[in-house]
Amino acid sequence: MSVQSLRAAEARLQQAVLESDVDALDALLHDNMRYVGPGGADYGKAAELEAHRDSRRRLTELTPLKVEASLHPGEIGEIRSTLAMAGEVNGEAFSGTFIYNRTWLFDSGQWRVVAATGEIV
Repeated sequence: MSVQSLRAAEARLQQAVLESDVDALDALLHDNMRYVGPGGADYGKAAELEAHRDSRRRLTELTPLKVEASLHPGEIGEIRSTLAMAGEVNGEAFSGTFIYNRTWLFDSGQWRVVAATGEIV
């Protein structure tokens, strides 16, 4: 468990989101994960996977602009990523700069997201 392994998990998550890789997302998201997105949408792992599975959310760009990582006692890590993103959500095009805060738990030998928020900058 290190900052480097946490950053690597975040990079895998970003790639999985860009590719809508449901299998990779399933492994990287904790079963009890909660996400609050721009506009206050609040949902869990099943809804996140379904949005990628049925193509309601498709990204054409996901470029990290800044990634900050820190570790905390109890096998907890935190990532704050500033990302340039573009794509479609429910058929509506979007693009912009977003900030994501993710709380990661080192669980069963790997990092998994337990909580996340996202906002438009």
